[in-house]
Amino acid sequence: MKYFPYLILTLLPVFGQAGTPYQQFDAANRLLDAGKPVEAIAAYDSLLRQGWVSPELYLNLGNAHYQADHTGWAIVHYQKALRLRPSWDVAQHNLAVARQRVVDLPAPFHELGFVAWAKQVFYSYSPDAWAWIAVILGWLGLAAWAGSYWIEKDRTRAWVRRVAWTGLILGTSALGLTQWRLQDLNHSGRAVIIQAVVPVRDTPGGQVELVSLHEGVEVEVFETSAGWTRIRLHAPDLGEVTGYLETQALGEI
Repeated sequence: MKYFPYLILTLLPVFGQAGTPYQQFDAANRLLDAGKPVEAIAAYDSLLRQGWVSPELYLNLGNAHYQADHTGWAIVHYQKALRLRPSWDVAQHNLAVARQRVVDLPAPFHELGFVAWAKQVFYSYSPDAWAWIAVILGWLGLAAWAGSYWIEKDRTRAWVRRVAWTGLILGTSALGLTQWRLQDLNHSGRAVIIQAVVPVRDTPGGQVELVSLHEGVEVEVFETSAGWTRIRLHAPDLGEVTGYLETQALGEI
């Protein structure tokens, strides 16, 4: 997976600098501005197939799908933009606008206490940010440990070494969070309904319909087998529902 330098991605088309991915992105933006969302979608998708990824690319792809009345795919790509840049107010606004089109929007899952706080902290930083935190804490820990050899007082030396160990432990933890965040980018455990109306079945291919879901509804996804995916959501008037959807009806975030 290749990442655009976010600021450069925004500025290069303005200054007219060359580079095939940037030129393709600029051409796709012009198609979108010209009111040709279907053509713009094809151009943005071409960049994704080449392995290029950025919040701006996902945002504009979401905008193109929104203009083309593909509400489900618009929500998918706005969510992907927010996974790369969690606090981006532009993507948050566009996502909220797209959700206004969703019929019977389910209530979101709410987590309380430490779990909710921990996830908020975790998603507040990109993989790059967690990597930098790991590097800084690691180097500070190593510097403190090395500097302790020049300290003559035993008590002060012991205190500095405790600080060094703390920095190294926190740095290692941040490195683990970096890997975790990268894995989360590849599989979020969430998906969006991308078809007009789909039934949730009690079993894969079962005859019992638990509830019908409309395009744009977001669900939690679990295992997939033989073209069916187990999902969970809070349905209006039904509470928590767990069942099975055809995998082709889902766009993974």
